[in-house]
Amino acid sequence: VGKAHFRSRTATDGGTNPAFNEKFSFSISSETELQVHLWNSNTITSDDCLGSTKIPLDAVFAAGHHTVRPQLVTPKGKPKGEVDLILTFTPSNAAAAAAPTPQLVPDPKTEKVRAIFVKHDADGNGGLDKNEIHALLSELGFFVGLDTDKQVKVVHAQFDACDTTKDGWIDFNEFVPMYNNLLEALKKHPKVYSRLLDADVFHASPPPQFCPESQPPMR
Repeated sequence: VGKAHFRSRTATDGGTNPAFNEKFSFSISSETELQVHLWNSNTITSDDCLGSTKIPLDAVFAAGHHTVRPQLVTPKGKPKGEVDLILTFTPSNAAAAAAPTPQLVPDPKTEKVRAIFVKHDADGNGGLDKNEIHALLSELGFFVGLDTDKQVKVVHAQFDACDTTKDGWIDFNEFVPMYNNLLEALKKHPKVYSRLLDADVFHASPPPQFCPESQPPMR
């Protein structure tokens, strides 16, 4: 790297798959790539360069840790095996202090789904029960033409499928894939989906009330 050069130990009797398992640390300023050269060790004649490679450092600068397996190439341009390297980068204290604090930008789609979740979390306990899921499905237009018994079956089926933790609530992590799947289902029924795009709330008859067998702890 730059003017810094390091040499590993010789892997005696390493065969075609030698293991070096060595660690080298060095400081960098404006360098952007790492060069690796693989040599053999000859007793009588001079050593030969078996292969070389250049590794860009931008990935390790960005992530702080990067595992690579580049292809080594002989001086004549022929492939000569691969080498496994683990690269880590730690910025200096001055560089870290000067670097701007990264700002997390909310995903608009996720924030929209979160707003819908909060809207239907009527009691504000951080989870949706079956009554609140019923209100959501009704708002989306899934109950058009369905009597109460069929509505109950739909709610139970959706709830049981999405309550992956089986704690009696649909939390936000469970709600996101559920809601996205509901939207995909609506796209297959254009008339219902167009209603969803045209209005935020659909007025329906009073929903049936679901009485849970046991009330899970509030979260």
